[in-house]
Amino acid sequence: MSYLFKKNRNIFLILKYIFISLFLVLFYFGYDAYVGNKLIYTIFTLANFFLFFFIFRKKSFFYEIFFGILIFLGFWFKLSVILSITPFTVGQFSEGAGLFDHSPSSFDDVLIISFCGFLGFFIAGYLRQYFFSYPQKIIFKNKNIIYEKFRVQLWLLFLLLSIIIFILNISFGIYQKGLLSSYEGNLIFINFLKWFLLLGLTSLSSWLIYNEIKTKKMSYFSYFISIFEIFLSSLSMISRGMIFNSGSIYFGIYKFSKKVNLNFGIKKFLIFLFFIFALFYISVISVNHIRANFFYIGQSFIEKKQLNENKTQKVINTTKSINISKQNSELVYLAINRWVGIDAVMAINAKKEILGYDLIKKAFQEDFNRYEPSFYEKNFNLKNNIYETINTNSKGNTLTGIIGFSYYMGNKFIVFLSLFVLSLFASLIEYFSFKMTNKNLIFSSLIGQIIAFRFIHFGYLPHQTYLLFSAIFLSILMIYILNKLVDILNKKYL
Repeated sequence: MSYLFKKNRNIFLILKYIFISLFLVLFYFGYDAYVGNKLIYTIFTLANFFLFFFIFRKKSFFYEIFFGILIFLGFWFKLSVILSITPFTVGQFSEGAGLFDHSPSSFDDVLIISFCGFLGFFIAGYLRQYFFSYPQKIIFKNKNIIYEKFRVQLWLLFLLLSIIIFILNISFGIYQKGLLSSYEGNLIFINFLKWFLLLGLTSLSSWLIYNEIKTKKMSYFSYFISIFEIFLSSLSMISRGMIFNSGSIYFGIYKFSKKVNLNFGIKKFLIFLFFIFALFYISVISVNHIRANFFYIGQSFIEKKQLNENKTQKVINTTKSINISKQNSELVYLAINRWVGIDAVMAINAKKEILGYDLIKKAFQEDFNRYEPSFYEKNFNLKNNIYETINTNSKGNTLTGIIGFSYYMGNKFIVFLSLFVLSLFASLIEYFSFKMTNKNLIFSSLIGQIIAFRFIHFGYLPHQTYLLFSAIFLSILMIYILNKLVDILNKKYL
């Protein structure tokens, strides 16, 4: 049982029973609506229920936790809710199911394919823990005098850096999701700014929090700055994914504090959690508003500003105001429909005749084309309305996810083997980050989440996956160097 609930057993039991009750209610409606073999749906449901025992076992890795949650949401949860025809889904797979015929046998095939991926993921996790796992306790012998001496200055410097990068990205539109950048500056500067936004800044905050906990502290001041950075970065990228990086920091703090015997108490963790959800809610509403006024007309912030300043052009004010009720409805819609997973397997399984080695080979050869749908969209008959409704400065892509992509070969065993091998690889990278950063479990949580997020959103330009792992190794190197510098400086003060 979680150490947070040892003195609050009733809270733990209430939360557990609420989850089980909601799970059973959704199973009841999903079972009733499922048109295929009920036994297959029941077995698939049991696999997803077991998933929570798997990801929250004592020896689980962060990658396993985050990837497990994402496949649960993208497969069983999404399928069951949509089949139940809620007001927010209208019984449709809005991300696109291609030529899927919705027949009983087709639904059964999709669940079996998905289950093969789940099975590879499960076996990889249990095999991995026999070879390497995190220690039960983490003990630090040496004090970090440098951090204690300059703690406030370091956090303020980090906040300043976050604000500067936020302003740069907002002002020049260097990297905003769904919009093609019109900024033509130094390529090294552009790539470093992207790295800072996606991973670099949060890696720095994980290092600062790590040192905070090492000194047996964890103030609201430092925690709020770390989450505020993620909020600013997400806002400047017009991304609604703030919850992922902030969730990894939160969960890393929980695990790390437990292993160093620093019990913050449930009250502090609830305040931490409240702050994440409050900023996440604000970020989603803000990003929806920004997308309505920029993304859907194909303009970045800087482009619209230039249009408004250009006296020779007649600019029509199309700014839309924020409607909270509508925003809340859209948030619920996103929470149900935008998870990647089951619909991609449906679309791919519907075109078995094109599956095979040649298809996956061509998928890895895909190049960026701003004017055309992606390889997946073109080959699996996904109508991409983006190309009909918004400016060519915008580009959105429908994704397959790693389970769907693994089925490009048309072989269920390949799906199992791919998830097995990739899960072992992801855990190895996460463990490597732990070892190379002097047992920084918070950073390891971030890395595990980043890889899980990439895998679940796999499919577009797959050959560029090396860029992600290059960014991860750059972050590991940054923290490794910081630790070495701190060690050198600490010796001077001893």
